Amino acid sequence: MSQDVYGSDGLQNRIEELERELQFKNEKLQQALESLETSNKELLSANEALVASNEELYKVNAAHLHKIDELTRLNADFDNLHRNTFIGDVYLDRHLSIRKINQVASTITNISFSDIGKPLREVSQKMLYDHFYRDIESVSETQVALEQEVSDSQGKWYLMRVVPYVTKENIVDGVLISFIDISNQKRVQNIAAELNIRLDNALKMGEMSWWEWDYETNQVNTGVGKYRMLGYEKDEMGEGYEAWTKLIHPDDYGPSMEAMRAHLKGEATTYFTEFRIKHKLGHYLWYRDNGGIVTRTASGKPKLLIGIVQNISKEKAQEQRYLEAIDLLQKKNTQN
Repeated sequence: MSQDVYGSDGLQNRIEELERELQFKNEKLQQALESLETSNKELLSANEALVASNEELYKVNAAHLHKIDELTRLNADFDNLHRNTFIGDVYLDRHLSIRKINQVASTITNISFSDIGKPLREVSQKMLYDHFYRDIESVSETQVALEQEVSDSQGKWYLMRVVPYVTKENIVDGVLISFIDISNQKRVQNIAAELNIRLDNALKMGEMSWWEWDYETNQVNTGVGKYRMLGYEKDEMGEGYEAWTKLIHPDDYGPSMEAMRAHLKGEATTYFTEFRIKHKLGHYLWYRDNGGIVTRTASGKPKLLIGIVQNISKEKAQEQRYLEAIDLLQKKNTQN
């Protein structure tokens, strides 16, 4: 019986041992399940974060694609603008190597598209004039813009501007050279210069000159002929109306001023008078002055007057000789 009890105790102990092992394994399994659940939650959270990151990346990518599309359109607009405005551009990097050039500039400078990436110095030392490259270097070093007129081998004229290339971050990153065709303006300037020479010669032969008077500011401009006829240098005269009127002969001053006042008040359609004016050497010359208001203010007051003045001293001398001859003839007739 004691053996049966012993046997029962051993079995009981074995059962308890198995139950403890089972409990231990259950606890381990529970821990494993809890750890797996935590891992699943972390994985789910990571997956959600990854999905969010993918969505954000998609948005960023879409934004980049939009920016690329905008830049493509801007470049196309830029290229079209340059083609249609005939503005030539050469972009140089900070080392003065050719970074970009358009067709217009290529034609003007003879820089080919195959020269892109080469230092400008190696391409040509005398692109348009002898010190062309030296001027570009100066702008790069001093960051002071340069502007001048240049002509190409075909005789066309361009306004060349050389300016530092400044990035959005306000960093100087090279030099931009621009060429604007001014051939038509140069032709007009040449024609105007020829006409001015002809007009000046005509006024000189007729002993005439022009004047303009800004009534509001009392600034008087006149042709060089007026100074020449009276023997004065320009810097010897004042700028106001009185600088000239003070030289009028005292006997002629009053009538001349009255003629001007009558015109300014609208009592005379034009200003017309004859007066003697003092030469630098002290003698007087006869002048005929004719002009009038050409511009008025918004309120109708005089603003700008323009006129012509002519030296009529020879005419007056001839007139005096004629009068003297008539007087002499009358005296002779009276004596007879």
